Amino acid sequence: MSARSLLALIALGSVVASPELGAQWRVPPACEQLETVVRANPDNLDAAVALGRCVVRDEQIILAGGDSSRASFRSNWATAVRALRHPVRTDPALAAAYRPLMRMLFAEMRDGCDYVSGVCAFVAPIRRDGDSLITIPRLVVLNRPPDTYEVVRQESRPSRLANLTEARELATAWAAVAPNDYRPHQYLGQARLGLGDYSGSADELEQSAALGTPQSRRDLFWDRMEAFVKSDRGNDARRLLDETSSDPTRDTSRVFQSQLTGLNALLGRYRPPGR
Repeated sequence: MSARSLLALIALGSVVASPELGAQWRVPPACEQLETVVRANPDNLDAAVALGRCVVRDEQIILAGGDSSRASFRSNWATAVRALRHPVRTDPALAAAYRPLMRMLFAEMRDGCDYVSGVCAFVAPIRRDGDSLITIPRLVVLNRPPDTYEVVRQESRPSRLANLTEARELATAWAAVAPNDYRPHQYLGQARLGLGDYSGSADELEQSAALGTPQSRRDLFWDRMEAFVKSDRGNDARRLLDETSSDPTRDTSRVFQSQLTGLNALLGRYRPPGR
């Protein structure tokens, strides 16, 4: 079995997904007013950032005539991405613009909720048309093949290369003007990891870990481990494993003891039973 497959099996427990699609009862605000402001003045960078934040939080689905087969999102990712590209190209140091933009560029799918019926059972693949991101939702079908989420993930794959390439370019520009900020190195490392540049990814993620906070380092555990394993940097992977094992404040909902044991086995080390 490949290192990639083993790592995926070990990490499986770190991905927490509820089998139930419960609705969020607090309806997020609509973004139309911010869209109007940005449309009137694209140089209003604060409004562009606010629009991006609003859109990535907006999961509201509109059902034409109440028909789930005619669903659409209330807000448009293409509009938000276009609005956010302008600030980061105007001022690559504008840190606030990157988080919502990167969230969309890294996404494999977009979740949707119909707050009228209280059902969060929609998902959309991420499709790229030129430099726009298109998200067309569909109803999730449970307990019947094919798995809706897997189908959506596969449909997003052709656009993922272009999205990750753009994320890499944006993060590179940000890191150039903010070399001591851990966040651009994190995004750059994650983009390179998705693009298959495992050695470059490991270097950037280590830079991010060195510059970041204890919590940001914990959040990078699985990305760093994947980059080390795939770039054949066993010593670094073992160092990271020891660092995490001895961290009394690690998030045990994301990194289980059984996963640490599995990683030790993957890296050629075994601990006595009960440890």
